[in-house]
Amino acid sequence: MHTLRLLDLFSVLCLAAVVGGCGPNQQTYGDAEVVEVTKADQLRSWLQGVVDAGALDSGVETLDDDVAALASENVENLDAIKESAAKLKSANTPATVREHAKAMLDLLPKTTE
Repeated sequence: MHTLRLLDLFSVLCLAAVVGGCGPNQQTYGDAEVVEVTKADQLRSWLQGVVDAGALDSGVETLDDDVAALASENVENLDAIKESAAKLKSANTPATVREHAKAMLDLLPKTTE
């Protein structure tokens, strides 16, 4: 019986510790800088990975859509980028994959960082 009271007391203390640990202590954070990532930035990042690997990955499935989305960013040489994308998709060796991915990277507008 005495052990039962100790267990009850222990349970109450544990519950109080858990509930007390969930107090209104709030952390404040500074303002976060919002960085806009453009479709050209995303495409550039993917192409750099292709250059590094020398191989196409599943991102090639959305390449035409990604290139078409560059029109909304007023990319000037969109036709040349489309042609480069077609060549990249047909590349079948690591060397040609790298060559066409690098060429396409050169056609993309430079970052504004």
